[in-house]
Amino acid sequence: MKLATWIKPTLIAGSVLMLAACSGTYGSSKEHGGSSSPNGSLSATPTGAGADSQFMGTSKTNRTCPKGAYDCVYFDYDSSKVDSKYYADLQHEAEYLDKNKDEKVIVQGNTDARGSREYNIGLGNRRAKAVASLLEGYGVSSDQIQTLSYGAEKPWVAGSTEHAFELNRRVDLINKVKGE
Repeated sequence: MKLATWIKPTLIAGSVLMLAACSGTYGSSKEHGGSSSPNGSLSATPTGAGADSQFMGTSKTNRTCPKGAYDCVYFDYDSSKVDSKYYADLQHEAEYLDKNKDEKVIVQGNTDARGSREYNIGLGNRRAKAVASLLEGYGVSSDQIQTLSYGAEKPWVAGSTEHAFELNRRVDLINKVKGE
């Protein structure tokens, strides 16, 4: 009986310690290559496929993005409106694409897990189209842009916390290999 009296408090204490360890600002781990900026926004050096390419290197992002994305745009809940804080980075990307007509970008829309599969695919598509529309507005040819939606099918961060939801509500910009 003595064993049972300390198991529950030990499990509770362990859970509290694990939650405390996980409650730090996302992006500060070495694995994701970044840290939080003083204003609390996510920041990092993007990593992943194409990380050494000239195209990826032109990004002036200070956001943490999933592996494989050279830049990303985050969205509010249930929204496909691109926040104006992303305009300068998207204009920079557009200037590069306009000068390098052989380069292409895949604009991938993502959502958090809330909502039906069909709704999330549609929302991811609207998000991807909103980013593509801005790039085109800045002068990029529609032939250089491919949009697609994963909805909630490719979460970057597992879990049902608001923080996980925030990181999964995004559009990823991916280099498209020349010749594809």
